[in-house]
Amino acid sequence: FEAGLVAQSEINRTRLEQAEARQTQAEAARARGLARIALGFLVGAMPDGPLTVPTRPAAIADRAAYLRPDIAAARLLLDAAERAAWAPWLSMLPTIDLVASLRATNETGFQDRVFNWDVSLTMSWVLYDGGARYAQIAERDAQTEAARLTLVALERTADTEVARASSDLEASVSILEQAEARARLADDNREEVAARFARGLASALEVADASTSAFEAKVALEQARFEVAQAALAVRDAAGAWPTPR
Repeated sequence: FEAGLVAQSEINRTRLEQAEARQTQAEAARARGLARIALGFLVGAMPDGPLTVPTRPAAIADRAAYLRPDIAAARLLLDAAERAAWAPWLSMLPTIDLVASLRATNETGFQDRVFNWDVSLTMSWVLYDGGARYAQIAERDAQTEAARLTLVALERTADTEVARASSDLEASVSILEQAEARARLADDNREEVAARFARGLASALEVADASTSAFEAKVALEQARFEVAQAALAVRDAAGAWPTPR
């Protein structure tokens, strides 16, 4: 262009193709990030950097900020299971029954008393019940472990969903920036070709091609904006803040 061998439209076309290539690259990076997140969920540790054998689970997000009702319910169920596990152990202790009664009569009889009362205290202790209590202990421990594993699975699922949604949001923002640049370049190219056509320096096919490129760039821009908004809602949903923006 500086040597006067090409027109400004060709430079705009080159920049437009570069913007399209960057957008394609951003989409590929998003696909790669989602694949790594899916792999991290399978192995129980998010891969960071080159793929190696994971040594410890990596923290994905702050679970304290989660508002998911399924996780809150799972934690309550685990707490209830841990408390219920004590019941069979407590049944090994002796039980004490205290009974008191008061009676009134209009026929005093030989005792000549209107009121009669008595108090009884009974203690019972089952030393052997055929092993039923030990079976209940094993059952309650299994229920507690099942509740704990359910909570762990829900937390891992939440971590994966939040990480996937956050990665998708970050990539969507990057794609939106490229789409905005592409739309600007396409619009500049359309105006430059239209000006050249008015001077008889461009053909009608070039005008149509530039107009089509500008339209496609605007459509891609609106689609990118929609994906950013959708990704932001997905992050809220994954963290349990849906539908209110808490």
